[in-house]
Parts: sequence; C-alpha cells; structure tokens
Amino acid sequence: MEESHFDLVVLGSGAAGRTAAVVARGLGASVALVERDRLGGECTWRGCVPSKTLLAAARAAALLGRLADFGLALDAPSPVDTSGVMPHIRSVIASVAEHDSAEVLGSYGIEVVAGEARFTAPDAVQVDGRTLIGRRFVIATGSRPRIPRIPGLEPKTALTSDNLWDIDALPRSLAILGGGPVAAEMASAFTRLGTRVALLVRSKLLRAEDPELVEQLASVLAAQGVEILTGASVEGVESHDEGLIVTAGGRKLAVERLLICAGRAPVMPAGLDVAGVDFGPKGIMADAHMRTSAHHIFAAGDVTGPYRFTHTAERAGIVAATNALLPIGQKADWRDIVWVLFTEPELAHLGMTEEQARKAHGGDVHVRRYEFAGQDRARAESATSGLAKFVLDHRGHLLGAHILGERAGELIQEAAILLHEGKAFSSLSSVMHGYPTFADAVKRPADAEYAARLRNNPVVREAMRVLVGPDTLEAEP
Repeated sequence: MEESHFDLVVLGSGAAGRTAAVVARGLGASVALVERDRLGGECTWRGCVPSKTLLAAARAAALLGRLADFGLALDAPSPVDTSGVMPHIRSVIASVAEHDSAEVLGSYGIEVVAGEARFTAPDAVQVDGRTLIGRRFVIATGSRPRIPRIPGLEPKTALTSDNLWDIDALPRSLAILGGGPVAAEMASAFTRLGTRVALLVRSKLLRAEDPELVEQLASVLAAQGVEILTGASVEGVESHDEGLIVTAGGRKLAVERLLICAGRAPVMPAGLDVAGVDFGPKGIMADAHMRTSAHHIFAAGDVTGPYRFTHTAERAGIVAATNALLPIGQKADWRDIVWVLFTEPELAHLGMTEEQARKAHGGDVHVRRYEFAGQDRARAESATSGLAKFVLDHRGHLLGAHILGERAGELIQEAAILLHEGKAFSSLSSVMHGYPTFADAVKRPADAEYAARLRNNPVVREAMRVLVGPDTLEAEP
C-alpha cells in the first residue's frame, strides 16, 4: 500500500479546510488536502454561492414590479420568465468552483487527494488504498442538512439546501420548513420570483435575532407575499397529482414542493475512536485553540461549530492550522461574531442583542436607534424600511449592533471594527462619511452618542453654565 508523509493532513476542502491548507503552505509545511466530494465544499456548491445568486435574481425581478417607486413604467408589463434562473445559478457555481480546483490548489503546493478518509491510526488516514501519515491533522469535514422524521416524507425526494440547485424550474408553490436564516432567505427569494410560499415555523422565527427587528422583517416578508405560520409543526406529507399535501399547524397546504431548512448535522470521518478524538451529537469537541482530545488533531468549521458560517469557518481554519504547526496557542475569538441574513431587506447581526446585553450588564446598557425612513439616501432609492440598533455599555463601547435595512451587511462592518478594536462608538463621529450614503445609519447614531458624551462631560457642563447660565443643558443617559 502506498504511504506518504506530510506535516499536515487536512480532511475537507470547504472554507475551513481550504483556509487551513493554504495557511499551512504559507508557513512552509507539506500539506495534503483530502476531499470526498467536490472541491470547494458546501459554500461553493450548496450554500452561499447558489443562494446569493438566487437572491440576486429575486432582487432584479422584484425591481420590475417597483418601477412606479422610481417614476417609471412599462407600456406592456408581462410576467417575468424565470426559466433561466436555475441554469444561471449553476453557471455561477461553476465559475466560482474554478478558484478551488485541484490545479489552483496544486499551484500553491498543496497535494489534493480525492476519496473518503478513515483514521487507521492516530497519525494515519487511509484514502482509497493510500495511507497518508501526518504529523498534524485538521478535520474540516463540514455538515449536511438535517431531515426530520415526518410521516409520508421521503427523505430522498425532499428538497434541501443540498439538492435544491439541481431542479430545472422554480416551483409554482413551495412550503418551507424552518425558522432560521436559510428558511427566511429562501422565502424572501422565491416569493419575489413568483412562487407562492408558505413558511412553516415550528416555534419562533429567527430566534437568535433582535425581536424588534424580526417583527419588522416578518411584516416585510408578509407584504412581499410570504405566508408565515408560526407554531406550525409538520404532522404529515402526502403525495398527489400536482405535488404534495403538507399538514402543518392543523392546516392542509397544497404545494408543488417542500423545502427542508431544519438545521445541519456534522459530517465526521470514520475512525475517530482509533484516532482518540472525542465527539458528540453536535460534532467534534474542540477547545478555543481548535484542538481536539487528541493533542495533534485539530477541528474547524461546521464539524465542530459553534457557528456555521463561511467566515467563522475561515477564522477557525486559520487558528487550527497555526496552532497545529506553531507553539503559539492562538485562540478563536468570537466576541466580534457577525452574520448577515440576505433577505430583502438584509438583517445584520453583531455581538449581543439588546435583551442579551441587559441580562449580562443590567442597567448599564443603552441603545442608539436609527430609522431608515429618515435618511436622504434611503428616500432617494425607495428603501426606507429598516431600523438600526447599537447596544452600548456605560462607557459607550459596543456590545452589539443589529441592522435591518438596505445594505445592512455592508454597514455592520464599521461597527464590527469598533467592537473588535475596543473603540468607543462615539469615535466614529469624527470619521468623515460621504453624503448621501446608507452609512448614515451608523454615522448618525454615533453623532448622537458623541453629543451625549460631550453634553455629560463635567468640564463642558461647567463651561456652558458659566457661558449661558445654569440648567441650560440637561444630562442624557
């Protein structure tokens, strides 16, 4: 049996695995990257790339129905032909996948090995008859959709985020099971492309998000045409000539297809017990250094969590590869965790929600708010739906930021930098911002915080008392 030795063997070529492999090569290590499916992982083939391409198509289609908002009209408007959407999505996937090809990775000096890896010893995996011996390992084998047990549901025929992109045409009607980010994004996309959508939420819609913003987003989705059923567990599925009958929340819904967005389960390589790696239902157990119970084996990305996003997987991959090769003990820091729901409008999340902050810090929390309806750029672009909230501690430092509105995913980055660097939110007031831009959603609340801090400064208050008299300025919390 062929045997090869490497400084680092990486299992999985998604965001975490690819990042770990590239970082390791950058440090001069010899690297083998093992992939059982397609190079690029879930994000390229089944996640971010296809879903955001679908959402972009939905945005373009919806704009045709909003021409009057911009003083425009079509003489003879007709229904949008969506027959090219799925082929377009697959073409975008193919173009992105080129950057993750074996040729590209090989040009970095990474040896790509195709096949399923099994640990046969603590320092060895077997892949299709070949043994790879590694001084260190990074496990980044990702996750797959969870499919709940529902009477009448055929798991092989159910739509998930894995096989959704293989369908030839958009369904005329769709039931979406789930209340998380993927379910909300798909509801937003399909309804704007003309599909009749019912969103079946078992408990609470987007329970990780700020409740006030979720309520606003739910209203927007409903206005777009999404039927949102909360407390709607799916009791059964029946097939009929034109699709399915889905029984949920005591109702029977006739739909063409059912899309399952009920979370993801970790995909773990075989032989973890041989390697001495502890794991559980949520995946491989790893510490803040991304190290598993086996000192020489690290894990990163969806297979370990705690967050299942491409950008968090990349950060974990960097930490895992660095710690695998260098004795520096780098930790994965999630205090500045940020994510974005690419609904219409977008919902961006950074750090603690207002509710979480008040539980953690009591009365030492205040919130700066900003309504998009009052912004010049938002009015110019007929994008006035939205609210930004900035959660601050008693020093005026960010504990969290939550933005619902146009380009929220871009706007949240300014707040992310402040939180990461430990800077006061008011410091953003002194940074010049172009006008008119959506960045006012961050700048104006920072201005308000700066004014309040200045107003409450004892030296300023005394100077104003001398200049204009007592009781002129009222302190602001």
